[in-house]
Amino acid sequence: LRIVARHYENLHLAMIIILLLLLSLIIIDRTLVANQLSIAYFPRVRGSILLYFGRVQIATLLMTTIYAQYQLGLLTGYEVPAGMAVIILAWCANLLIICREKNIITSLVALRALWWVVNVQTDPQIILTAQVVMGLLIGGILWHEGRILLKR
Repeated sequence: LRIVARHYENLHLAMIIILLLLLSLIIIDRTLVANQLSIAYFPRVRGSILLYFGRVQIATLLMTTIYAQYQLGLLTGYEVPAGMAVIILAWCANLLIICREKNIITSLVALRALWWVVNVQTDPQIILTAQVVMGLLIGGILWHEGRILLKR
């Protein structure tokens, strides 16, 4: 539905839909975490939700940028700094998820999105920002996994 709204350039509706989707995934995840003892297959279910949450998280950041630029008229002339800011925000959000939720699934989705940015983007500043953030995100993932291995 969001993609259809975006295709027909109804950015208000697309923005509302993506925010509702993000909010509903957060509510579903919090409900699962609160009731994890009653679900035998909790890790697989939560993993699937977090994987989708990672995609929606990146889509929300991009949709917010598109909305601010084309609907609100902001960011005109600041496309490169805005792109760099979105990449840095994605890193901050994923680092927070790694530290707070002790989960790297959404970060793997963000790495895939950053890899796409590096391969498609033509602006060297955005490419460099994406490469640096990829390195920092890989470092955060390795740090998290190293802590888990040391606890065993």
